[in-house]
Amino acid sequence: MIIKQWHIYSANLNPGYGTEAGKTRPVLVIQSNILNNLSTSTIVIPITSKILKMVADPIRLNIKIENTGLIKPSALLIDQMRAIDNSRFKEYIGKIDEIQIPNIKQFILEILDWE
Repeated sequence: MIIKQWHIYSANLNPGYGTEAGKTRPVLVIQSNILNNLSTSTIVIPITSKILKMVADPIRLNIKIENTGLIKPSALLIDQMRAIDNSRFKEYIGKIDEIQIPNIKQFILEILDWE
């Protein structure tokens, strides 16, 4: 499977410990394609279908699912980004809309306090 930045795949995140996102779930690849072509691990953000009703949640970012391959309203678990071994990827789901990428990048910068 060719792993690409800003694409969505299902991945087995088990075992999850404590508050870590576990189970097989969609993930968004945020690692650059240069590293994706060289590395046996990939930096991802887990995706959840459990949408919180909070207006401003600093660790979750609701995403538009149209044309992504996701079937339920979804949010990125920004605080759960991590590297996973490429053997955890199961299948390709789709691609995030390019219009959403700047907002995702901004959330990543904020959670890392790099803005």
